[in-house]
Amino acid sequence: MLHSNDLIVNKRYNFASPKITPVKRLYSVLFILAAASISAEAQNRAADSTLHLQQVTVKGYLSEQSMLNVPASVGLLTPDQLKLQPENSLVPAMNTIPGVRMEERSPGSYRLSIRGSLLRSPFGVRDVKVYFDEIPLTDAGGNTYLNAIDFNSVQGVEVLKGPDGSLFGANSGGVVLLSPVNRYDAGNNYVKLGFNGGSYGLIHQDAALQNSTGNNQLNINQAYETAAGYRDHSNMYRSYFQLVDKLKYGNNNSLKFLGLYSDLNYQTPGGLTAAQYAINPRASRLATPTLPSAITNQIAVGTKMTMGGLVNEWHISDRIRNVAAIYGTYVNFLNPFITNYEQRYEGTYGLRTYFEYAGLPQVNYNWKANVGIEWQQTNSSINDYDNNQGVRGNPQTLNKINTNQHFIFARYQADIFKRLHAEAAVSLNYYDYQFQNVYPQVQTSFTPRSFTPQVMPRLALSYHITDNFIWRASVSRGYSTPTTAEIIPSSNIINTSLQAQYGWNYETGFRLRDKDERLLIDAS
Repeated sequence: MLHSNDLIVNKRYNFASPKITPVKRLYSVLFILAAASISAEAQNRAADSTLHLQQVTVKGYLSEQSMLNVPASVGLLTPDQLKLQPENSLVPAMNTIPGVRMEERSPGSYRLSIRGSLLRSPFGVRDVKVYFDEIPLTDAGGNTYLNAIDFNSVQGVEVLKGPDGSLFGANSGGVVLLSPVNRYDAGNNYVKLGFNGGSYGLIHQDAALQNSTGNNQLNINQAYETAAGYRDHSNMYRSYFQLVDKLKYGNNNSLKFLGLYSDLNYQTPGGLTAAQYAINPRASRLATPTLPSAITNQIAVGTKMTMGGLVNEWHISDRIRNVAAIYGTYVNFLNPFITNYEQRYEGTYGLRTYFEYAGLPQVNYNWKANVGIEWQQTNSSINDYDNNQGVRGNPQTLNKINTNQHFIFARYQADIFKRLHAEAAVSLNYYDYQFQNVYPQVQTSFTPRSFTPQVMPRLALSYHITDNFIWRASVSRGYSTPTTAEIIPSSNIINTSLQAQYGWNYETGFRLRDKDERLLIDAS
């Protein structure tokens, strides 16, 4: 059944003339209907708007636990918080989290930094590990195509700030966990349609369907977005489709299929000098005596990404649980640039699994232990050609790089006297790649490069000084290996001598909430 608040149409338009046309009248009606729907929904939830902060939970550290007790700096975006943000980009929502800086240098081009982790990266998402549910969105080569994901297909975000290699492998900035479905409305059926528009040709359409029947929950999301951008040569479009199908079986077990397809293309206008900016700030990069302009060479980025995986949660007994995920990703990436035309074909496959064992519940002491492994393999063909005004020309360099990254991890947590929460975790990380130049210097075999295995520990404590005042402290180690995009950048310079970087994080902080549970202060 389609209820009155199941059809939500959002509208944002700027009109240059006050003249009322039939189209404007239609948009006005849609706006009124949307406002009435949102208002009715807000009234229904008014009594729940201050619902207990202790019910907010974090799943990032392998098992669900109250955010109040987590001995780490964690940023959360719940479904209700995401609804308050513009629907065409993740940037405004992510920037509401302290310590997170997200940028969009042109429509569709993301940068993501946690506590300054992008100091050596002019663009992209590096040094941060991103997961889509239990599946790594970051490949073995360290690249993350976060801009492939549509905003309305994300139903929750957890950001674990600071290096944490103990459970998630190579990262020096932190970890981002994206939830494709809302776990708070798992039993609801709905159909949602959304449409919004704005300045500079912005149009964003999305649709969602969730159907729960018996032990099966099906969630489908579809979206299309296009924008012209403020500057010349900054058009973008993205077509997106996502499917999540969850089947419950046995004793609270579940098998989940996650799949997505994203077709993203955006133009990059390039840089301007101060004098050029003063003349026309909306201009794209102009030609020089030796190089063509951005428009002449049709500089752009295209990413076609397909991902699919299975996630199984098996409750072996009341005290033993296993989570296992297997997945595969294929990316067709192209980048017509000023000096060349880059095309990459990247295939990734891997698995992640861990066991959880819970001790017998006791009055003043409870504990859990985890042990697991994550393994990834990414095989890439990275080819550079002449750029003949946006058309691929003769080859400049053709390279192959096969990257493997895997680690084993273990974790122990304990709650003592219902006041002290302690966690200890450690991982052993392995990373290597094999490089082959196909053209112009033909290599008949791959050249291997291995990195020294690294131990990544983490120790964390939190203590309830009072029921509403919690102190915490932690120490953790992280590291980041050179990404594939750094080893073989578009400049055709091969950087096989790059080393990994390391870092320690020492942190203390507190959380304070008022007795009415309307306010939570989190400082570190």
